[in-house]
Amino acid sequence: MIKSDFEVIDREIVCNKDVHLYCVGDLHAGAIEANLKGWEKFKQIILDDPQAYVIFIGDLMNNATKSSVSNCFEEVMRPRDQKIYLKENLKDLADANKILAILPGNHENRSLKDADDSPLYDVAAKLNIEDVYRDNLAIIKLRIGTNPKKRNVYTIIATHGAGGGALTGSSVNRYERFASNWDGVDIFFFGHTHKPFITKPNKMIVENTHDFVKKKNTIIMTVPSWLQYAGYSVRGLMSPTHEYDPDQPMGLVLSAKMDKWKTKVIW
Repeated sequence: MIKSDFEVIDREIVCNKDVHLYCVGDLHAGAIEANLKGWEKFKQIILDDPQAYVIFIGDLMNNATKSSVSNCFEEVMRPRDQKIYLKENLKDLADANKILAILPGNHENRSLKDADDSPLYDVAAKLNIEDVYRDNLAIIKLRIGTNPKKRNVYTIIATHGAGGGALTGSSVNRYERFASNWDGVDIFFFGHTHKPFITKPNKMIVENTHDFVKKKNTIIMTVPSWLQYAGYSVRGLMSPTHEYDPDQPMGLVLSAKMDKWKTKVIW
């Protein structure tokens, strides 16, 4: 059974070292432009780092169908083979308990619209991680530290994203506006636009219980895609964007030290 988007994923990481958190989306396995070799290299970096964890935010499959914008005749894997690829490719990450959440994007949702099928849920079920699968967004409560009574708590929302994204500014405005609807969230992860950026909007909070005002810091991170500039992007006169570089990964370092709650951007 697919769990509600609003059922919080509560994950505890018992450690005294900083956690390295990565978000991966827009892999587009099956597309001829997909840089799967680069992804394989980055996946191994995550596996080799005992402090590394990952959130998957959709469009892991290109999933070109006859009714979709993508040309199904240009695919290098048929949709069912894309599911098999992901099931086999993500198995070692799932077995190592490194996947904090997994959710689909608009490419996987093509099957939902056409045939009420959720291909990425099938992958999650095969990997025995359907408990961290969500249909639209994942709310994650990440507790880090060694003291069971007092751990650093980070609240994260991850979702695929939406909108055309022709201009970076429009994506920034859309995602910051969405983030402004939520209180108590430290980190937002988005994808979809293939335009990576990081913003740090703040919010003033009035603490009525203790009669003081404090500033709440938030990080919004939109991750790059794994698509090389060719084919569909060139035909559509789209601008080239920065693709994910496994040698210069985009992510966050989350402190595990008690009373030293902080995040550090790496890119």
